[in-house]
Amino acid sequence: MGLWFLSDAAAGEGWEGVKEKSLDPALDPDLEGWGVRAQGARHYSRKVASGVEVCSVEIWAFESEAAAQRAQQNLTYPGWRFDQQGHLLVMLRGLRWLNDGTSRTGLFPECMTLGDRSSARVAALLGR
Repeated sequence: MGLWFLSDAAAGEGWEGVKEKSLDPALDPDLEGWGVRAQGARHYSRKVASGVEVCSVEIWAFESEAAAQRAQQNLTYPGWRFDQQGHLLVMLRGLRWLNDGTSRTGLFPECMTLGDRSSARVAALLGR
């Protein structure tokens, strides 16, 4: 799944990516039920004046484009963005750890930009 993710340089200024260990969807009945055949995640973080921002990108590969479309229409993860590209679903979420010790979840503008770049890379690799 690694080739689908942005390099740190392509993610944008200051972002550093950390790959999450992929899980076998066959070991998770829910993922298998959705038709997920592979999945991967990368978490991009960067320091900003107010604290640290983290933008997480997950890519799930489905058995078919129709299965990916069903998942996009029916998965309910509040605060996440879902972009379907063929049989792949690009999922995005954001988190800010603030200097005052609090955190905020949500898709802040720079995370949305990173998500746009991620979806564009997946689309390009699929030849779309």
